[in-house]
Amino acid sequence: MELETLTVETKETLERLGNVQLVIGIPSCDPAVSLRDVGDRIFSALQALPNPLRTVVLHSDALATPLSPISGADLHFVPFPFATIPESSASAILEILDAGRKLSADAFCVWSAPPQDMTAAAIVNLIHPVIDGPFDLVVARYIHMRYDALINSAIVYPLTRALYGMRVRFPMASDLAFSASLVQRLLQPDPKTGRPVPRRWIPAFAAGEQFRICQADLDVRLPASPHADVSTALVNVVTPLLADVERDVQTWQRFRSSQAVPVFGAPKVPTETPGPIDVRPMIEAFHSGLRNLLEVWGPVLPPATLLQIKKLGTMPQDQFRFDDALWARCVYDFALAHKLRVMSAAHLLRAMTPLYLAWVAAYALEVQPLSPAQVEERQERLCLAFEEQKPYFLSRWRWPDRFNP
Repeated sequence: MELETLTVETKETLERLGNVQLVIGIPSCDPAVSLRDVGDRIFSALQALPNPLRTVVLHSDALATPLSPISGADLHFVPFPFATIPESSASAILEILDAGRKLSADAFCVWSAPPQDMTAAAIVNLIHPVIDGPFDLVVARYIHMRYDALINSAIVYPLTRALYGMRVRFPMASDLAFSASLVQRLLQPDPKTGRPVPRRWIPAFAAGEQFRICQADLDVRLPASPHADVSTALVNVVTPLLADVERDVQTWQRFRSSQAVPVFGAPKVPTETPGPIDVRPMIEAFHSGLRNLLEVWGPVLPPATLLQIKKLGTMPQDQFRFDDALWARCVYDFALAHKLRVMSAAHLLRAMTPLYLAWVAAYALEVQPLSPAQVEERQERLCLAFEEQKPYFLSRWRWPDRFNP
């Protein structure tokens, strides 16, 4: 977002403020949240830092309730006319970063979670590693129950970890902190359009550019998905991811293994009492796919993989399991099909839905009796399978016509 497109009042306010050290952007909208309350929490966070920081908070107009000056704080609040709807987080992040760059900020923070979830501890965990540490990007790590964000658990996290070599638990997180050097790189204009590229997968981009990454526990529940159905969610989430995989091929081929990413803050173990899940509709959807989509899966999945998929259809429900290596290869096969334009991206990922539901059914049956720690161990085994199968993906990517397992 160019400074010239702001309202005259906002532009004059930012120019009057001059240089600052920290910019915090809050694009979320909730008229019920008091700006005064948000300001007090940010002030408490700034007080916990070793050195005082001249700070500007860019907030949605929906939070523009009266705010009296906070005594002793070099803290300034500016209503910011975000040009995009809140759900378009990638564009909103660019708007915040661009405005902050105009203020010559040293550090940047984007809080996209509901403002009422903001705490001083969470803000400190996000901004401290950039301000006083050697990190360029801090990525939120959320509280999540075992059945939350399963597209992330099944596809996004293990795939980005295997390809980009970074163990970032929530690669789609939009609660982030940035160094000035990373912001400068993110705002470089695309040669074709002359405008910065809104990046949904900022951690993957930062890893590929060799910026230093860490995570921060926010003690915030993982945001719920806005998508109405599974197929739509797969299309909306996975399509941009596969487009980035195609564009970043020279980057992710360099990584041979994944590395742990430091975490700031104390992780909170979720309190949950999971009940039994009726997996029958998911397994029935998979069986329907076996009956109706084999001709569609044929150009995507190699014969050996199709044979194993067909064997899943013979398993009784109480023994239904989806092997990790098989699932990893399926995801890689669909990524390759996206690259080869076997069919439209939307058609491809909707055809993947019955396979994904089969994975979810098997996962639900397996993790229902496990403790939270055991669920994370289960996730780790899946991620290792994706890493172990990466050579398979590389071979298929380089020689799609000759490679036939």
